[in-house]
Amino acid sequence: MLVGALTVFGVVTYSAGGIGAIMDVQDLGEAGARLFSWDAAMPFPVLLGVLLAGSMKLLVEPRQLSRFFALRDQKSIRQGIWISVVGIVVIQLCLLPIGIYAHLFLSSVSDTDLIMPMLLASSMFSDYLAAFLVLAMVAAAMSSLDSVLLVAASTLERDVVSMALPKLSERRNLNLTRVLVVVVAVLTAMIALNPPGGVIQMTIFSGSIYTVCFFPALIIGLHWRRGNGISVVASMITGLLTLLIWIATDMNDIVHEIFPGLLVSLLVYVAVSWKVDVNNDARVQCYFE
Repeated sequence: MLVGALTVFGVVTYSAGGIGAIMDVQDLGEAGARLFSWDAAMPFPVLLGVLLAGSMKLLVEPRQLSRFFALRDQKSIRQGIWISVVGIVVIQLCLLPIGIYAHLFLSSVSDTDLIMPMLLASSMFSDYLAAFLVLAMVAAAMSSLDSVLLVAASTLERDVVSMALPKLSERRNLNLTRVLVVVVAVLTAMIALNPPGGVIQMTIFSGSIYTVCFFPALIIGLHWRRGNGISVVASMITGLLTLLIWIATDMNDIVHEIFPGLLVSLLVYVAVSWKVDVNNDARVQCYFE
């Protein structure tokens, strides 16, 4: 992913005539002239929310957290933290300008999901380089899909099936999880045969949901003893409701929904944690001690 992001950025930047070509987008007419303005077609608070949702998702998504549980020791965890954070920053900085550069090469793009395929099919990329980058994208997708399938199947087995069939043995639960991995994979493949479109928009929306639901529990909960299950559930519900109401009232055209959703989620988490004193599990107390 890192090599692919650096390669795309280098080739597209060179083809555009250098980094300064970003400012040339301003000369493409009324839409371009307002690209970097506060009253642009996408206002800056909305653009900032899109960037935040895409980045925060990589930090608080459960499947990302599950990878750290699989690391060998504390040293590997510290290395993983630096690799993941630096990797996110570099990849984001390489890929975000591509959307701006695209205005110089693509005259009409109604579906943002097509920007990268159209650029790879253009003359700026050789066939071999385009094939390598497609392979990098597939590899990136596979690296996400394996953990997504595992988390989805484990959640279904633990939170749905095990509640209905609580007396299953550990081996049967394990075998059931394996079957559910296949079931979820088949359903996903069937949807992929006729994709719904708007993948980028769905990714940003899911990033907003992950952030308002998991940020207080994971980030504050790891560093504050008073956090408890009640505050986690309360912050999830109120943050998600705020997010949906903000979108339903079209306020997200002015300020991205992640900001009010995250603010409410954080405030509710802190308020409930201070108000409700719940004795945490002994393992939690041992962790803080």
